[in-house]
Amino acid sequence: MFKFSPESLFGGAVYKLKFSFDIVPPSLNISLRTHYHKRNKLFKDYYNLVFALTKDLIPPKPLEKATIKIERHYYRMLDYDNCISSYKCVVDALIHCEIIKDDNWKTIGAWKLDQIFRPKKEGPKSVIEVISE
Repeated sequence: MFKFSPESLFGGAVYKLKFSFDIVPPSLNISLRTHYHKRNKLFKDYYNLVFALTKDLIPPKPLEKATIKIERHYYRMLDYDNCISSYKCVVDALIHCEIIKDDNWKTIGAWKLDQIFRPKKEGPKSVIEVISE
């Protein structure tokens, strides 16, 4: 699912990018206990996934100011800090793909994060939305 307004390339219009994938990143508790080679491979896999989903929708230049909204659909809920830190690899992938300039407070501020229960038989899902300001 993608949303992109071509008019955002001109003038002061708003750039919106929304995409989803059928996995959720592992929690911080799990990723911190993995070997750094495996963790680096995980990050590279997310770089490749985000690039594959957004390659035709990348803005002409990285966004200087943006809002990031994340929805985590899963049958298990994480505490807030584990949930937000698990999506660090996805936000880093947005930088790597040159969608946003940086992930510092001045550029993206606080991420908007929501966890939504999804039955196990439906599988996991992540929805990411990037909106320019």
